[in-house]
Amino acid sequence: MEIIKSRKKARMLKDNGISMKVSPVSYIQIAELCVDCLKYDNVRKSTLTVMNVDEFEGENEYGVLLKDVQSDSRYFPESLISEHRSGARLGGIVAFVLSGGFLK
Repeated sequence: MEIIKSRKKARMLKDNGISMKVSPVSYIQIAELCVDCLKYDNVRKSTLTVMNVDEFEGENEYGVLLKDVQSDSRYFPESLISEHRSGARLGGIVAFVLSGGFLK
């Protein structure tokens, strides 16, 4: 596991599932964000996107960004979870069948 340590990168997040330019985010940063989210009630019903950006575009900690997060205003179909579960089941079955053929 690679831990990303860079003083020239800063944290940035967007609410409402807004897309951002993709950049590596470490497991430690995600863990910090999860813990920080517990301190802010306003993030309960929000879809967050998190990336690292240049130091002048972001913040050194998530708390500064989390206090301004708003609940989702976009509609996310409730069927997404059931579709995900169906796809995961199908993928599991296919993987099981394929691995069974190699084990013989």
